[in-house]
Amino acid sequence: MQQLNFITSSNKTIMYDQYCKMLIGHPYMLARIISYFVEEAKYLSLDEIKKLIKGVRIGDKIGNPHFYLMDKEAFIKDEGLMCYDIYFYIDLPQIDQSTKRVYINIEIQNNPYTKYHLVTRSIAYSSRMISSQWGREYDSENYDGMKKSVFILDHATSYKE
Repeated sequence: MQQLNFITSSNKTIMYDQYCKMLIGHPYMLARIISYFVEEAKYLSLDEIKKLIKGVRIGDKIGNPHFYLMDKEAFIKDEGLMCYDIYFYIDLPQIDQSTKRVYINIEIQNNPYTKYHLVTRSIAYSSRMISSQWGREYDSENYDGMKKSVFILDHATSYKE
């Protein structure tokens, strides 16, 4: 809390950004976002999605094989460092009893009027999300293992690019 008070008194934009991440990162909000934006979740109720996010209690611990928060910083040699606001994957059960893994990045954009096009930024972030799956989800022998990646920007511009 002391750190939050320091941030609050020194920079209101950072405080706003952190509060937005806390609100959007809440399981109920994430469930709504997933339900609305992710095609693979269309057969699931909000409660089912929320349970996937929260996990299940096993004794005195909570286990969660369906939802995983990824590192907020991604460094790839010769590509540099990229910082994500909220980045995770979720394994969504399907009607045919299979599961589909989807990687989701939610970016909190306080200023929609940047010096660059937000569409271009979304392409860069999505490309990094896909390339970070190399060796874990797919490789040169199995490109079909690549998982869907979704980039969600919370504040779209009011003009057309």
